[in-house]
Parts: sequence; C-alpha cells; structure tokens
Amino acid sequence: MPHPVSFANWDLEFSVPSDGRGLVIHRAKFGGRMVLYHGSAPFVLVPYHGGTPRYKDGLSADCGGVPLTALTPDAPNKGWASNAPTGDGEFDPASGKRGPVLVERRPRTIVDPRTLVLTAKFGVGNYQYVHRWTFREDGSMRPEVGLAGTLYRGEPARGHVHSFYFRLDFDIDERPNVFERFDADDISKTIDNNAATGLWKGRPKEVGETIAKAPAGTTARYTRFRVRSKSKKNSAGRFASYEIIPSSEAPDGTFSTGDVWAVRYASGGAGLPVEIGAEVKCDDGPLGSVYANGESIDGTDLVVWYVLRVHHLPRQQGEETIVVPYRFLGFEIQPRDFLDGTPTNLYDTASPSP
Repeated sequence: MPHPVSFANWDLEFSVPSDGRGLVIHRAKFGGRMVLYHGSAPFVLVPYHGGTPRYKDGLSADCGGVPLTALTPDAPNKGWASNAPTGDGEFDPASGKRGPVLVERRPRTIVDPRTLVLTAKFGVGNYQYVHRWTFREDGSMRPEVGLAGTLYRGEPARGHVHSFYFRLDFDIDERPNVFERFDADDISKTIDNNAATGLWKGRPKEVGETIAKAPAGTTARYTRFRVRSKSKKNSAGRFASYEIIPSSEAPDGTFSTGDVWAVRYASGGAGLPVEIGAEVKCDDGPLGSVYANGESIDGTDLVVWYVLRVHHLPRQQGEETIVVPYRFLGFEIQPRDFLDGTPTNLYDTASPSP
C-alpha cells in the first residue's frame, strides 16, 4: 500500500511490495506538478568474471538469485536475518513504527536545500542492497543504491559487476512526453544555450542506447538523456523537461548490453503495469527484444530504463575481510526549463540565498 509523504516542495508516495523488487516511488510531484509517476530499481544482474556464477536478484529472481527481502533500516550489514520489518511503511522506533523505510526530512543548511530522503535495506543471501531516493528543494532527484554484506566465498573471491536496472515512468506535467538524447563531442567547442538545444536529438520510436565514448582525436564526449513535455513550456518559451545525467561503468556487452532504453508504457490491467522486469532472466536481452520493439514513443506515456553499474574487485585480504562496508553510487535527475527561475531561500546563509 503506498504511503504519502510531503517535504521540500515534493509530494509523493512510497511502498515496498511483497514481490521482491524493493523500494517503489509513486506519483512524485514537485511544486504540485507531476514529474515521476513510478520509480524503482526492481532487479540487479550480477555476473562474475568468467561467466559463473551469475545472478538476477529482485523481481522474478533467476539464475540462482533471490528476491529482495525487506529489512528494518537499523539492520547491520552482517548477521541481519532477524531484522524483519512490520508492514511496508515508515521506520520510526520512537513512535513504535518498524516498517522498512527510513524517511528523513532534512532542514536546509548553508550548502544544502531542504531534502527528503527515503532509505530502505534489503537482504540478498549473504549480501545486502540499499535503495535510497533523495528529493531536493531545487527540484532535483538522486536515486542511489548501496552495497554491503559478506563476500561470496568462492575460491578465490572473484571480481563481479552489479548492474542495477532502474525503471523510471516519467509523466512530465501529466504527458504527452518525448525522449531525447544529447551528445557534446568535445569540451573545446563553444556550446551556448541555443547551440545546446540543437544537440538534443529526439527518439520517435522505442530504442536502446549506450553512453557514447570519446571519439578518436577528441578529449571527451558528454552524454545526457531527457524526458520533456511536448506541450508545457516555461515563461521563456522552452519545453519543460527532466534530464538523466549518467554516472556508471560501461556495459559488458554479454549480460548487460545497454545503458538506457526508452519504451512505451504497457498496461497490465487493473492499473498495474507490465514490463517491469519479470521477463528479464540472466541477461538484459528482453529489454531490447521484448520491451523496445519499435513502437512509437512520440508524445506517449513512456518509460525509461536506466542502468547503474559498479565493478566490484573484492578486498578480502584487507578492508573487506569481515564484511563489505556500505558503498553508494547514484545518478542525477535534474529539471531543465521545468521552472521559470531559480527557487529562492534554498540555503541557510547570513543573507537570503539566492
């Protein structure tokens, strides 16, 4: 059952379904305007070097993987088996609540605006994942995952990749929306706001994308993706949108083949979506062969899948001898032209800032 929470000019709901997919964000609105109808990281693929073992943890676990088992947020990163939550709501021992989700309403500081943070821990065998979503009063979001627990006791403990698949059902201003990609080839080129607009390339049909690498002879390439309204504009006449700013390792090309997929929302009846990751088994092939099958996404209800990866080279003879300390990684989702100007009174400075 979704639980409502409001803070930092955000209104949203959260839940932890019993199907093993972890923390789910529902109907996230900023300033009363719809941004994200549904957000989650329903599964993670974990291939080890050499190709075995390999797991799918989370929703419809496969290949020896397991569903995400909800824990209370105070569960340690080792020996947490008895830390079962009560219900799927908020964690607040002071009021007797023992749900799986810690809700923090952080006040503004001299460098941070007011922030709403939702954190939930999940057990996966001897390991543990943390889902954390941060919503800032400047309109931005940061989805994160944390990793901890006891190392897989193979001989020897081998390197592996955790690929977390985020399902982001954007409804910018209640739709219709479009999906676009931005690439800047070289930082030496001058790109002002008008020039940058021309670098956004629309994707009219369902598509899988990889984050571009630097072309030969150039210093870098910068890639972003966005979902923008097809009708709503700000006071400067620019279409309202939210950008996904990548931060991840590259796909291995076998078990994890892409970085982003934009697909058309598919209803499963009774208000429930299909294509939430159940079809994925030991690799992400179904995202490109089943989900992204060429349908139009121009002005439709679209869903973006984004992959966040971490390459884990175990430190079992040093810092991870007993247990893996929590390690977090995430990515940014920022408003672009969604607002008419900078939000005011963001920081607790000596004079109002900005």
